[in-house]
Amino acid sequence: ESAALHERYLEKIHGLITERDTLREQLRRQNEELDKWGGEHRKQMLQYKQGILDAAAEIRNAAVNVENEYKRNREAQQALQAQQEVADLTGRKYQNGLAAFDEVLSAQQNLLQAQNAHLASNANIYTYLISFYKAVGGGYIVNDIPDNQTAASDAAGALCKG
Repeated sequence: ESAALHERYLEKIHGLITERDTLREQLRRQNEELDKWGGEHRKQMLQYKQGILDAAAEIRNAAVNVENEYKRNREAQQALQAQQEVADLTGRKYQNGLAAFDEVLSAQQNLLQAQNAHLASNANIYTYLISFYKAVGGGYIVNDIPDNQTAASDAAGALCKG
């Protein structure tokens, strides 16, 4: 479900980047027309053009931030799973007398750090998605955004696992 949502966001992001490129081409053609105009009209069109380019850059930056954070999130998830396995194995070794208690504590501490990193990445995804939606002017459908209550309960469940 998360992967499908991620793919939908990436498709939307790539579509918007393509639209940006189309806008740039339109602006280039408009700039050619501006060369025929003079004075105040040219100044207004140049300001308009700059505004469009600034908006396109903001959209691109927000889209890149979302995509990069999804990558970091997958890495944080993998690190969390690895640390969970280490903590489980260390606990079993301790129960069998093969590890000292400080090793168990160290494994638990590393697990907690991995959980914190993963949760921080989850929060960053939402922050970057909000920035992205602001950059494109909103227009999102509420059903496309994961339920915050579900995300919060998933995060709480991940913390309680250890």
